[in-house]
Amino acid sequence: MNAQEITAYLAASHIAVVATISRNGAPHLTPNWYRYDGKVLTLITRTDRLKYLNLQRNNRISVHLRSARCLELHRHLRDGDLQ
Repeated sequence: MNAQEITAYLAASHIAVVATISRNGAPHLTPNWYRYDGKVLTLITRTDRLKYLNLQRNNRISVHLRSARCLELHRHLRDGDLQ
């Protein structure tokens, strides 16, 4: 996928699967709505949700967006720290 195709895909309505790290170190996976403004992927959640609380304690996060071109898109998205 080129940059234009990635931007178009992210701008469409999809559900992201968000992985955070629970207090006991286990992964915590949840479906999540998101918004993309052309530069920043914003995850939408509430402050009383476990994923939010996990990120307050440990800002490591992984986000998976499923598509027919999932494997190709995966090469462009990387795990990282929430900022």
